[in-house]
Amino acid sequence: MKISSLIIRVAELERSIEFYSRVLGVEVALRDTNLVLLTSADGSQIYLHGQNSTRTTGRLGLHAATWTAESEADLLAVESRLKELEAHRRTMKHDDYMIVEGRDPDGMAVLISYPGPSDSVRRTIISAVATW
Repeated sequence: MKISSLIIRVAELERSIEFYSRVLGVEVALRDTNLVLLTSADGSQIYLHGQNSTRTTGRLGLHAATWTAESEADLLAVESRLKELEAHRRTMKHDDYMIVEGRDPDGMAVLISYPGPSDSVRRTIISAVATW
C-alpha cells in the first residue's frame, strides 16, 4: 500500500501551484475555483484547496509530506530548486538514506528522501520528526 494523493489547504493557491510545480515537477491536471489537482508522471496526486474553500480543517491534519526521489541526482536537484526558492531548511543523512527538508509557501514541511523506505529500512525515528 502507498499514498496516492495528498490534500493540502493553502493560503495562496497560485503561489502553492508554482512551488509544487517547480520543486516536484507536478503539473496542473484539473482546476476548479478554489481547488487544483496536480499530478506527476508516476500518478501521484496533490490536491490544493485555496483559502476561500468552504471546507475548513483547523490546525489538526497534515503537517508534512514526504516524497522519494528516483535517484541521488534527483534528490540533489530538488535540494537545489528548494535553495533557489529560499525554501530549503536542511539536508540530513541518516543510516543509509538522505532527507532534504524544505517548506512550502504556507510553512508545511516538504521532505524528499533517497532511497525510499522500500529500499532502505528505517531503523530509528529521527529527532527532526517532532519539528515537522
